[in-house]
Amino acid sequence: MNYSKRTTLRASPTSGDLVQQFSFTYLAVGGPVTEVRLLQNERVLAAATSAAGTLTVYGQNLGAGISNIQLEVLFADGHRARSIPVPVTVSPSGTPAGPAPVAYSYSKFANSHNTFLLELPASFDAAPNAATYTLLNSPTKAAVLQPGSSPSGPSVRKPEGPCGTLSRHQRIARTHARRSKSMRTSS
Repeated sequence: MNYSKRTTLRASPTSGDLVQQFSFTYLAVGGPVTEVRLLQNERVLAAATSAAGTLTVYGQNLGAGISNIQLEVLFADGHRARSIPVPVTVSPSGTPAGPAPVAYSYSKFANSHNTFLLELPASFDAAPNAATYTLLNSPTKAAVLQPGSSPSGPSVRKPEGPCGTLSRHQRIARTHARRSKSMRTSS
C-alpha cells in the first residue's frame, strides 16, 4: 500500500566522467516531507528537507561505471516512498577542478546495538583520499569506535536500549585546496 505517497527523480546529465557534476531534480508528493535522500545501493549520497529541489554530486562520488540512483522520501507521518532507479554512467577519466566540497545532513535510524558504518555524504570532484572529515562532536546516543577508519565515515555502535536517531556534526575539507569548509548536521 503506497498511501498516495510518491516521488520522481530525473538526472542531468545521465553520463559523464569523474569530475562531471550530476544534478538530480526531484519531487515528492503525498504530505509533509521530513527528509529526502539520494541513494546509491542504500548509501546516502546527498540529502535535503524540501519536497522539491535538486541534489548535486560529482562522478567521483558515484564511482566509474553504471550506477542506479534512487530518491527515498521520509514523510512526516512515518511513511516512505522511493523513486524508480535512474541509471547514470561515469567514465573513469577527468581532472579535478577543485571546487569547495559540500556536505549533506541526513538522519540515521538505529534499531539495535550493532556496530554500523555511518556514512558522511559530501559532494566534491576529487578522489576520496583528497578529503578529510572531522567529527566536531560525538553522536548523542551512540559511541564512535573508529573515527577516521574509513574514507566514508566512522564506525559507530549504538548502546542497547530504545531505538533512536543519532545526532552528530562533521566538517569536510579538501586537503589540497584552500576553500571554505562545509559542515553538516544530522539529528
